[in-house]
Amino acid sequence: MISPRLTSVLSTTASRHHLKLHLPPCTCTTSSRVLSSSFSSMYQSPPHGDIVNLLIMGPPGSGKGTYGNLLAKRLGADIISAGDILRIHVANGTETGLAIKECQRLGRLADDDLVAGAVKSHLIDKYGKESSTPINKVKGEHPTRRKVRFILDGFPRTVAQAEMMESVEFWPDHLAADIAISIDVPDQICIDKVLGRRICRECGGDYNVTDIHYDGYAMPPKMPNPHCPCNREKNWMKREDDKEEIISARILDFHNETKPIIQHYESVGEMLHFRPYRGVDDVEELELLVYNYFDSMDKV
Repeated sequence: MISPRLTSVLSTTASRHHLKLHLPPCTCTTSSRVLSSSFSSMYQSPPHGDIVNLLIMGPPGSGKGTYGNLLAKRLGADIISAGDILRIHVANGTETGLAIKECQRLGRLADDDLVAGAVKSHLIDKYGKESSTPINKVKGEHPTRRKVRFILDGFPRTVAQAEMMESVEFWPDHLAADIAISIDVPDQICIDKVLGRRICRECGGDYNVTDIHYDGYAMPPKMPNPHCPCNREKNWMKREDDKEEIISARILDFHNETKPIIQHYESVGEMLHFRPYRGVDDVEELELLVYNYFDSMDKV
């Protein structure tokens, strides 16, 4: 059986056998580019073929967190947020949390080894050092034998973090990512969606007043129940950093950071590209995309 990373380590110059999958156009991309030497020397090819881990990425405003949560529910998997892990450390005043606060005070991103260590420790605490922790049974009637242990949101964000996850010496084999999903939404739509975000101070609800209907995307506003008693004019507010110049800079940073990550997963045939043209109404298409990928793995 082929490993879930769709790659067999062979004694060739490239040290890799790239498998080309025939999946629906525009939603899944594979590539035969040769892997960079730094990744190639660390690349894992685990035997855990029936249990896979996903990671999900996307620019700010793409809805990555929403799609990750919805997909996890449909697959019967856990959703693991790197941001939540770091926030818990900060709130609890741990050594990691204090180091993160110092990075924030200095106005820089948390060190890669700090982030990777926190995520790895959380996964080990939850699933164990060895592949013995039972996972949720996949919901639905799909015939695939593969199950998803977790969907990792927000990690890796840099090449260094990805290298750590791919390192056999540093990262537990059964807790590495097998498939990456990129939520592909045009930058301007991401900006418009962020500018439309609203939070209700009375009920705590998250809403969005932006109505997207361009570039082939149709994403209606996310509004409360018509009978909601909350006073929108009085209680609805925007996040302090939901400003166009800030979100534009964050999107640019995302592209600069994650482009080599995406290229890496494409080069080994583990990247799925998903375009949510109808917003959350397309989550079933995302689930089908993942299952189609599983089927292709089983047919190789």
